[in-house]
Amino acid sequence: MSLRLISSGLEVVLPAGADPALASVFVREHHDWIAEAVKRNRARLEPVLCRPLFPEELQLRATGETFRLRVTAATGKSSLSVNRSELCVAVAGTGSDAAVTMLLGWLKRKGHAFLVPRCRELAERHGLEPAAVRIAVPGRRWGSCSARGTVMLNARLLFLPPALCDAVIYHELAHLVFLDHSKKFWRYLVQLQPDAVTHDTALKEAGRYLPGWAAMR
Repeated sequence: MSLRLISSGLEVVLPAGADPALASVFVREHHDWIAEAVKRNRARLEPVLCRPLFPEELQLRATGETFRLRVTAATGKSSLSVNRSELCVAVAGTGSDAAVTMLLGWLKRKGHAFLVPRCRELAERHGLEPAAVRIAVPGRRWGSCSARGTVMLNARLLFLPPALCDAVIYHELAHLVFLDHSKKFWRYLVQLQPDAVTHDTALKEAGRYLPGWAAMR
């Protein structure tokens, strides 16, 4: 069993087949740890919790694009449309889930158009060749690289400054050579991007660039 503090609360992970009642017992037994974790992470979590869900402006720093965001009630079906630099989301019914789903879908499409070519460009520059480049919107990681050489990039990278976006791409490309995080991996990564260590530290706070609807939980 394990505990993890996330922006929306406390996550309890139980082994498959475990009695769900054990979760409350586990939480009570780790009350002190939870209190310390909340205190330690308050500065990181509060900006996320206080962030507006749908800000008026979206900055895709990696691409240099800015979009005005309008979320309105729909008279018919929910829909999303783009008119130049304006992103219009019309939501049928109440609640924000439909709007978030459509916005993540739009972000994924934007990510495919920009991040895939960017990844292949950086890979070619250093003689690397991923088996495939996939774009997704996972909630817990910026990217990954499988043993088969498939690189996955989080579409949320579009909100990050170009140097941090590239840092994640370089990190995953380095895994094509070293699949672990050994000293050899870090030496190789620094060869690819000399500021890799500095960027890796900055990425720990990169969630601040995300709008509320795209926050990584």
